[in-house]
Amino acid sequence: MLESIFSVRRLSRLVRWGDSRRFGLDLDKDGETIIAKIAADAALRIVPLTTFVHAKVKAKQCVAYNDYPENIVLRAVANYVARRFRVVATSRDRIVRGVLEAMFDQTPIHVIRRDLSSFYENIPLEPVRSRLLYDTAIPRSVRHYLHQFYEHHCG
Repeated sequence: MLESIFSVRRLSRLVRWGDSRRFGLDLDKDGETIIAKIAADAALRIVPLTTFVHAKVKAKQCVAYNDYPENIVLRAVANYVARRFRVVATSRDRIVRGVLEAMFDQTPIHVIRRDLSSFYENIPLEPVRSRLLYDTAIPRSVRHYLHQFYEHHCG
């Protein structure tokens, strides 16, 4: 049988170094019980994604979740979706290596600098949303949290 996306072992991997300070928790001492509680609540689908604050980052409207369970659940969902659809974030070092390799190639090239302003805001939401919410290969618990997220943030 497959391990749940919200198992204690998987959620433990999503704990980050600054989480204790950021969320006012003592993860060194109480980490196992905190993660076990979050895993149990997430499996029962009772972690609400309704408590968030609006913020501006570089003049763009964003939301932030101030509670630890919501953050861990969103990390788990994002991690699962990235693995499921094989999304790989390319690091800056890898991009620079590729550019350097292309520059030293003997083929004539032209470098054109472009800025993609508001790239993510221009992606059509509905095809992505329907693919994530109605794909039966995605577990029901993940689809539940994706539905909550879309409901609250993508009207």
